[in-house]
Amino acid sequence: MARDDKNNAACQRGPAARGAGSEAARGRAVFAPGARLQRAFRADAGFGPPRRGELAERYAAHGDLAEILLPETEPGQTVSRPGWSVEVIRTGHLAGGNAFGAVPHNCYLIDLFGVRLLITADAEFRVPKAAKAFCNARADVIFVNPVFFSNSVGQRILRDCAPRLVCVYHVPFLKDDIGGLRRLAAGSLRRFGSAHNRVEALMEESQTLFY
Repeated sequence: MARDDKNNAACQRGPAARGAGSEAARGRAVFAPGARLQRAFRADAGFGPPRRGELAERYAAHGDLAEILLPETEPGQTVSRPGWSVEVIRTGHLAGGNAFGAVPHNCYLIDLFGVRLLITADAEFRVPKAAKAFCNARADVIFVNPVFFSNSVGQRILRDCAPRLVCVYHVPFLKDDIGGLRRLAAGSLRRFGSAHNRVEALMEESQTLFY
């Protein structure tokens, strides 16, 4: 969580990720119902769990959030401050044949002045426990990766949860996309983009998405 800096002060609405081939931006999203929310959330494009030292360095400048976003955070823990709270939801890590299937994984439910954001990251969503936890979160905005969004189980979860906004994120930049995740995201946006209240995609650096 970081305040908008001068280099990113000019905010423009990204194209909606509905319909054929539309790709919105990945990188920075500002959720601003009225003037209450003045903070920006920077999507993280990293894949796999970063080292603890890297996490500590990344969040050390952001005060109280540093104590929440470290690997040792207890599942079910909620930390509250005036205007915001963060709840940790423990899931498994999405397996998919990679080395992280046995790695513990945290999702984060962030409440900012009454707007609830669910960050699912690389959660193993294809188990009933995860699906139940996600819908119980009553999120206004759910962030999902392309694997989640393209999967029939993931689509069922999103229909059941019915957030106001589904945001497809956690997508590599073009030069880093060795696994075809951008193509997967674009194809699933064309297929499922009209199935929800609103769908956007964060896929490019420094674009701003308004809620």
